[in-house]
Formats: sequence, structure tokens, C-alpha cells
Amino acid sequence: MRAPPPSGFALFSCVDLFCGCGGNSWGMLRKNGSRPLLPLLAVDIDPVALWTYHWNMPKVKALQADIQTIAPLDILNRVGLKQGELGCLIASPPCQTYSRNNRSPKEKTDHRNTLYAHVLKMIAGIQPWIVFMENVPEMETCFGGEFHQDFLNRLRNLGYSPSYWTVNTASYGVPQHRQRLIYLAYRTDMGKTPRCPPKTHGEEPELLPWVTVEQAIQDLPPRQAGELRNAVEFSERERVNRSPYALSLWPRRSLVTLNHFARSLNSTQLRRLRALGEGGDYDSLPADLRPAQGYKASYGRLWRGKPAPTLTAYLSYPGCGRFSHYEQDRVITIREALRLQSFDDDFWVFGPLMSQSNQVGNAVPPLLATAFRDVIVADLRSLDRQSPQ
Repeated sequence: MRAPPPSGFALFSCVDLFCGCGGNSWGMLRKNGSRPLLPLLAVDIDPVALWTYHWNMPKVKALQADIQTIAPLDILNRVGLKQGELGCLIASPPCQTYSRNNRSPKEKTDHRNTLYAHVLKMIAGIQPWIVFMENVPEMETCFGGEFHQDFLNRLRNLGYSPSYWTVNTASYGVPQHRQRLIYLAYRTDMGKTPRCPPKTHGEEPELLPWVTVEQAIQDLPPRQAGELRNAVEFSERERVNRSPYALSLWPRRSLVTLNHFARSLNSTQLRRLRALGEGGDYDSLPADLRPAQGYKASYGRLWRGKPAPTLTAYLSYPGCGRFSHYEQDRVITIREALRLQSFDDDFWVFGPLMSQSNQVGNAVPPLLATAFRDVIVADLRSLDRQSPQ
């Protein structure tokens, strides 16, 4: 017989594994909708991503570690909780080995395929009330769904009732079509079935329209390729020039934000972009400018009137996807990528450009995490009412 649920602080807390720069945690803390879900500890192997995480959320303990080498008891000791007290365990294991964007041959024996097993180790030792895990949709089908089914079966064996869905982040107000596989598992003694938050945006008449690239980034000052001016200063009078979406990301800590520099491009890259109009891509390039190798989205310009396609870790490289501004002759800035991922203007990213691109491209869009946070908190409230007062 498990102990009764704790109340308050412990129940509405979380631990964020494979936290990266902090998309999940930022979304769980977002001050809209339900009460926040408070991150107590964030764990990642990348010290630069943790630098970004800790600067933005300094009250959260950050641990640089390989999840394969740490024990659940160590996690519990660091957050001051006992087994069975934590409200939610969050995990976003690396997805590269499953992803269709990975053009390397898929090896079944690659150890990254089974990093979820170390998440299961944490679940068994910590026994959180809820597990929230995110990955690419291909995890469900890769190698015949073997790892997906193994994860679900082992969750059930640990006493959890799991559900899963493939969702489009644009359906939750993110200005980006990004398909993600979400696992949500509740301890069976909660007596509840996990549920997917209802869509808020889409093409159906009862939903809000998609948030577009233009609505997300048009108020940011223009930049030229190679312009290293990093800061953007806002003023209260500029609020009227922002879309409702951009206004929702208005900074609270300071009217200055960073990460709005435009990377340099060589003369050939510039000629290619100048030859393309809005929405143009590799197939639209003149024969004399088309690279010998490429794929349809290479050098692609965004459409202003649509959500962006999926941003990747290579979002700062024009030949790697549809990452170029719809009218300015450059790749999007990291600040624009943060907007397209639904990070507030308060959120700053640190490290060299490749690291920043990696951190932002691999992040979970905070608005997606917030949508699931609202469901999680609503179901944790029913436990809170059962807690001894």
C-alpha cells in the first residue's frame, strides 16, 4: 500500500531530466492558466545548456550529469523529498536516433535508443505521481515500435497507467508546425486516466487560427546578415505594434532582450537567398546557384502567413532547412527562433552560435508544456483534496 499523497509544495513540483535549455520547465512555470508546476531540479549532460537554464531559472537546482550514472536516491536527496512524494517527473531523452531528420543509418544497438530505460530507473526509484515524457513521433514506429512498446509495458509493470499522443505544437498556439510524441502516465492509485489537452488553434471554425511567423516576429527590428548587434530595447509605446501573440511574450524582467544578431553569410549564400522570394527553396533556385547536393527545404524562406515548419538544431544554417527570413536576406536570428518556439522575450540563450542553435532547435516549445501542465495540475488537485490536512 503506497503512502497517501503529500499536499501543496511536493505534489505540485517536478524534476526535469534531459532538461536542455529549459523549454519544459519554462512552460511548467508559465504564469497563465493553472497554478505553476514548480521545478526543483534540472538535469542535463550539456554544461552550456545548463548555463542557459540556470540563468533563466536561478531558483532551480541544476545538475550536470549523465543520467546513466546517477541514482534515484541522489535525486530525492537533492530535492529533499521521499519516495512517492514528487508530483511529476519530466523527461525529454535525445531523439536523434529515432528522428527521420537523422540521415545516418539507424543502428538498433545505439545506446541512445534505450535512454528511456534510465528514465524508467528514475521512475521506479522516485515513484512520482505523474510522468511526462516527450520525443519525436518516430519513437512509436522505429524498429517496429519495439522501444515504444517496451516503454509502455515497463511503465505498466511499475504501477502506472500510460497514454500517448502525437500532437502538433501549432495546435496549442505555437507559431510552428512541430509534431511531438507525448507520453503521460499516472500512478494507478490516482484512479485517473491521462488525457490530452484539447486543441486551441487550427483550421476548424471553433478554434483560433494558427499563429503565423509574421505575428511572431514582425515587430523585431530588421537585421542584415553579419550584423552582430545583439540587444533589442523595447519601450511601452511599442506595445501597440505587437501582435497579441508577441505581446504575450512581453518581457517582465527588463525591457532589453538579447540573441537578435544575424549570422554572417558568404557571397554564394547571399546570392542564393536574394534569388528567392517568400516561401522559395532549393527547387526555386536558378540552376547556376543550386548546390550540387541539397533537399527541398534547403535555403527555404519562411512564409509570413503560416506557422514555421519544424525548427531543428541547424536552424542557423541556410542550407539545412527552411530557416531564412521571409523578406530579409538572412537566416532567422536566435531571438526569432525563440519566438517561433514560444519562449518569452525574458528568456536568453548563451554559448557559441552552434550551441545556441542546438539548444533552441532541440527545446520543447514552452506553450506545449504549459498545455499539458494545465491538465497535470487539474488532476493533481484531486489528490491534494485527498491529502491529510
